[in-house]
Amino acid sequence: MHFESVQLIQFRNYARAEVPLAPGLCLLLGDNGQGKTNFLEAVYLLGNLRSFRTHRLEQLIRWSTPGAEAHGALATPAGRETLSVHLTAESRRVLLDGRPVGRATEFIRRTRVIAFSPDDLFLLRDHSEERRRFLDRALFHVRPAYGEALTEYGRALRQRNALLRALRERPAPDSLRQMDIWDEMMARWGAEIRRARSEYLDALSETAGHRWRELSGRSSTVRLVPVETGAGADSARLLETLQHRRAVDLSRGFTTCGPHRDDMEWSVDDRPARETLSQGQFRLFVLALKLAEAEMHTKITGTRPILLFDDVAAELDRAHRDRLGGCLADSSQGQVLATSCENAGWPRAAGRVFIHAGSASGSPSMAVGGR
Repeated sequence: MHFESVQLIQFRNYARAEVPLAPGLCLLLGDNGQGKTNFLEAVYLLGNLRSFRTHRLEQLIRWSTPGAEAHGALATPAGRETLSVHLTAESRRVLLDGRPVGRATEFIRRTRVIAFSPDDLFLLRDHSEERRRFLDRALFHVRPAYGEALTEYGRALRQRNALLRALRERPAPDSLRQMDIWDEMMARWGAEIRRARSEYLDALSETAGHRWRELSGRSSTVRLVPVETGAGADSARLLETLQHRRAVDLSRGFTTCGPHRDDMEWSVDDRPARETLSQGQFRLFVLALKLAEAEMHTKITGTRPILLFDDVAAELDRAHRDRLGGCLADSSQGQVLATSCENAGWPRAAGRVFIHAGSASGSPSMAVGGR
């Protein structure tokens, strides 16, 4: 699965551009501020209906224009599809082969686009919400039932929190019965979420470890383990924990334990990654995670994700950059789009598209430069 071309209309700094693409590694080359990251952002939007840079989609619209469009010609095992996203300051319209799509999940499941950007380095630091989001997105695409579990758990959590806030103001006679209902729903769906996360992280550890050793040149052991608030992945124990913490939750006005507050610990040689890795090693570790996520997706679903890497070689020395370039150029990765300010130092076989002031030139499938 890969994009054969992407067309942008009034998107960021692109007035109008159509960029042909091909499977394999393609470098998007150019100086800073020319639109390389903007192009990756458009491809990511076509796969996820969101940006990896901002929560405000209106920021993707070119200055002083009423709306933006991104269109992608997607080659799939079943044939060719056209994915389209139309944005205005007030709305988002999604089309598949020119027809409106009823549910966002139907569109998102058409393909899998995984991105690395410098902001992903926060995955290793004090952003547990980002780590949960990383895990939830990965599982959503490989386990169809996981999305339902997240939705139902989220609905029960919102209802429980609303009840907790209401009870702080005015206790109700049937409050315990209502609380029991939401506790039971949270325990049921929460246990499913935790089981899925634990199983996935166990498998991801092995794959990420292989990728880390490949990129870093170190013979290290990588472990990814869940850190749960309250009891484990058993619904009865989670229910017991929710009931036990009712008084605490009531005093705070929100639910203090459950999958929505869980975290993950990522370690190298049994030492926390966030405490032992240098800045450059941080980057390699997150890259290993992204590559492992893609490999897991391929193993489980049989389809290769599209990989986007923004400013991927920054802060890497020549040896690590060579390892990374060889890894990204591996044909088993499928389609890989990577931005760089440097043309030299990359595999000769990589395609090269040059970005300048919102326009593109070059060949996505034939080398026009070298080491």
